[in-house]
Amino acid sequence: MNYRIIAFLASISLPALAQQQPQQSTSHLFPPHFIVQQAEAIGLSEEQHKKIREIVESIQTEAAPVQKKVETANREMNELLASDSPEVEEALEKLDELLDAERMMKRAQLEILIKAQGLLTAEQVGQLRQLKTQLIAQQQKNRQELEQRLQQKIRKVQAGMESLSQPGEIPEKVRQLMEKFGALMKQGMHDEAEATLDRAIQILGGETPADPKPQASFSIPKVKIPDPFAAATPVELQEKIEELRVKDVAWRKIEWKTCLLEGLAASQKENKPIVLWMFIDRPIDDKRC
Repeated sequence: MNYRIIAFLASISLPALAQQQPQQSTSHLFPPHFIVQQAEAIGLSEEQHKKIREIVESIQTEAAPVQKKVETANREMNELLASDSPEVEEALEKLDELLDAERMMKRAQLEILIKAQGLLTAEQVGQLRQLKTQLIAQQQKNRQELEQRLQQKIRKVQAGMESLSQPGEIPEKVRQLMEKFGALMKQGMHDEAEATLDRAIQILGGETPADPKPQASFSIPKVKIPDPFAAATPVELQEKIEELRVKDVAWRKIEWKTCLLEGLAASQKENKPIVLWMFIDRPIDDKRC
């Protein structure tokens, strides 16, 4: 096979597969969200749950200014290094600020982990270790299965490249797809990466992926609709608005959880998905809702 094709395939496939090597963790602690997710399995009490939430909220509140320092130091460092001739002393000083802020954040994170685990019984800690071991084993199995599938599909790409009618020429569409495949793998977007690889195989096999069928175009005749409120006074408009307002809004009857940890616990206990609603201010007081 042409050297150009060999080099192209090697540059795409090998780095992408290297991303699938499992990372060894040295942590023996459990994140609060993992503890809450396994609340039913380990018999987590309401009191334990409450104290874990209080620990997280307290430390996160204290760490908020530190997180702001990390973001500011990162931005200033990037701006400094983007200049044509950055000052060495200024860059090193900014680096020290960034490292100090990151150290404080890691300290806060470690404090949360230790304090949260300190609320558990020895039996609960043992159960969490078993659950974590099972989870890691399942993740390892999934990685191995993914790697096997990708290796098989990359071999299909290689076979397709070898059978090209003009050896040495790499179709531009295939090149783009394989570069996209490598980028997606590095980002951990495995499903999207595998789908991209499938498209490359289709092209090399003589099958062009079907593009979405164009929608039939049509035009809607413009109709001038009279405005019934054109001559209304502000008071009359407000009365009309109140008439249209729905008095009985379903979402106001829902007992929303204001704490993510409580939501995770309820989801785990009731085996139901979570609806996460992020908002600014208090929507229950917002008359526009």
